[in-house]
Amino acid sequence: MKRTIIGSLLAALVVFTWGFVFWNVLPPAWSVRAPVEQADQLSAELQKHLPSSGTYALPHPATFGGDTAAAGEAYLQGPIATIQYHAEGAPVVSGGKLGSGFVHIFITAFLIATLLGWVASSVPSYGARVKVVVLAGFAAAFFAHLDDPIWYLHSWGFEFYHFAYDFTSWVIYGLILGKFTGDN
Repeated sequence: MKRTIIGSLLAALVVFTWGFVFWNVLPPAWSVRAPVEQADQLSAELQKHLPSSGTYALPHPATFGGDTAAAGEAYLQGPIATIQYHAEGAPVVSGGKLGSGFVHIFITAFLIATLLGWVASSVPSYGARVKVVVLAGFAAAFFAHLDDPIWYLHSWGFEFYHFAYDFTSWVIYGLILGKFTGDN
C-alpha cells in the first residue's frame, strides 16, 4: 500500500505539472475554441434567459411542451448548442480549483495503481504494465471525448485536443505507476 500511495503521489505531481504545461504553455489550447463576438451582449442575454448555473441544450423538448417531434424539427433547422453555464463567475485559477484538481488527479492515479496491483501477477513486466495503462487510457479518452462530436456535434478540434491531454496523462500514469506495482 505504501508503494501505491507514493507512486500515486508522484504520478499526480507529474500529471498536474503536465496539465499546466498542456493547457497553459502549449499554443493550441485557445486555438481550438473560437472567441465570441459581442461577448457583452451574449453574456447579458445568457443572464436574462438562463435561470441558474447548469448545462443547457438548444433546442430542448421541454421548450416545445415535451413534443419531441417539434424539438427534432428545431434540431434539424438549427442552431444547436450545448451551453455550460456558470452564472456566478469564478477566478480562472484559484487555490480551490488547484487543490480540487490535484485531488482528482491523485485519486485517478491511486485507482490506476490499485488496478495495476490487482493484475500485477498477470502482467509481471514493467513494459507490459505500461502497455496496459496506455491501452486503458486510450480507450478511456477515446470514449470520453470522441463521442461528443458524434452525438452532440461538439467541435472535433476541441474534443481531439482534450482527448490528447487525457491520453498523454494516462501515458504518464503508466510510465510512473508501472514502476510502483508488481515486482518490476
